[in-house]
Amino acid sequence: MPRLQVLSCPSCGASLSVEEGAPTAQCAFCGNTVVVPAELRRPASSGASEPAPPHKQSSIFVGGMPLLDQLPKLREMGDLARSGRLAEAARLYQEMFGANEQEANSALDQLAAGQPVTVHHVTAGQASALDSAGFFRFDGAGLPQIQIGNLGSAGFNAPIVTSTMTTYASPPVVVTHTPRRRAGGCLATLIILGVVGALVVGLLSVVVTFLPLLALPGLDKLDEIVPGLADAVADGTGQYPRVVLEFGGEGTGIGRFSDARHVGVDAEGNIYVADYSGGRLQVFDPQGEFVTQWQVGDGGDDVYLTGMAVARDGSVYLVYGSDLFRHDGQTGEVISQIDYIDGWGFGDVAALPGGGLVAAWYKNRDDIIAFDEDGNTVMALREAISSITGDTEVTIKVAADGLGNIYAVGQLSEAIFHFSPSGDYVNRFSSSGDEPGQLSLAGDIAVDNQSRVYVSDLNGILAFAPDGRYLSTIPTSAFAYGLAFDDDNYLYVVSNNKVFKYQLEADE
Repeated sequence: MPRLQVLSCPSCGASLSVEEGAPTAQCAFCGNTVVVPAELRRPASSGASEPAPPHKQSSIFVGGMPLLDQLPKLREMGDLARSGRLAEAARLYQEMFGANEQEANSALDQLAAGQPVTVHHVTAGQASALDSAGFFRFDGAGLPQIQIGNLGSAGFNAPIVTSTMTTYASPPVVVTHTPRRRAGGCLATLIILGVVGALVVGLLSVVVTFLPLLALPGLDKLDEIVPGLADAVADGTGQYPRVVLEFGGEGTGIGRFSDARHVGVDAEGNIYVADYSGGRLQVFDPQGEFVTQWQVGDGGDDVYLTGMAVARDGSVYLVYGSDLFRHDGQTGEVISQIDYIDGWGFGDVAALPGGGLVAAWYKNRDDIIAFDEDGNTVMALREAISSITGDTEVTIKVAADGLGNIYAVGQLSEAIFHFSPSGDYVNRFSSSGDEPGQLSLAGDIAVDNQSRVYVSDLNGILAFAPDGRYLSTIPTSAFAYGLAFDDDNYLYVVSNNKVFKYQLEADE
């Protein structure tokens, strides 16, 4: 069947159906004959041979292959760039598009900034008479987006967003201009709305098909184009959890980290990130922009931060030198030192919803202690884990939910332990192993506002129901040293030199 294009009658505004290869079209409403613009004409197929697939009829070809078919290589390019292998990504770009090294590096810089890259050295498909060009980019979700259109003096005119990257079920439709409201205008409007609806469905089909291809962060940037689009896409495709914010990088400058292992968020959404050694803590606003920094100790390598928790009021609890201190989150000033009756030996700390805190302590035994917001001991679980397992537990990470339940992960026992707000042992779950739901190298632990428990591990971030049932694993590109949740149930992950903010499910 010949492919149809759509344009509007200049006399009555009705939509015109243009048969492929036809130089003119007649309006069915007013009888006016319209000359079809050259850019909408397609040579009619000759002979009785099978017509080429739609994606072959009008495509941009690169190295003899339609640009649409280059998606696997585009994905590979994105993966290489994301993993820091820029030289390999640049070589792949050169191979694909015949560019030199300088052009390839410039293109990768543009892609990293979210800008589109025009495809150079391309030729139109054999069945196409268009003076065409194309460009691609990675959108905020890391999806490869390809666009084809007529190249005019000012750039792309009436671009066609390809909606057939996999199935090639229907060719794109070109709408040349908005019809004027005249006789038959109502019907014409309905037709145009149908065309626009088809375009929207086609665009969504692209996103649905290719969202899983790349896991590059920043899907929230879709909202800068159409407010709410990111959530609509994620809801429609089930693509949760998704990274909505990423910042940081290797280094010692502002906004960079040398060995970040702790992250926390206050009630205002400010993000606190601390390096493991050197005592440096940086503060960022909810958008990940640097605000301030401060340091404990003299900045030497002999200062090691083994635990951090951020209270809703912006107080920061830090464990270093096996002691526990409360700092002002903005200035770094020490507000108080939190003492335990049996002396130093703290390893980790977590904030409680009522303003207090819970801490892990080890000095010949493994205790878990709860303090009120004034630093007074309100509960002490002596030999909290070893009394259950019968084995010594040296390193414990702790977390608490909104009801005051305490969760601890033992890094030697490779298990998670649940205690009630009053300190009663409830149950243990997970075990050592490589099967789904098992731990091979437990890192940090955090609890969301549904009392679901998250533990970082070599295989990613494992999620468990409050009763200990394994739910799923969030894949990560690097080991997640630190985990934290904000009041809106977004998960923050610090991974050596980067911070990631995950949306776990649709907003209510």
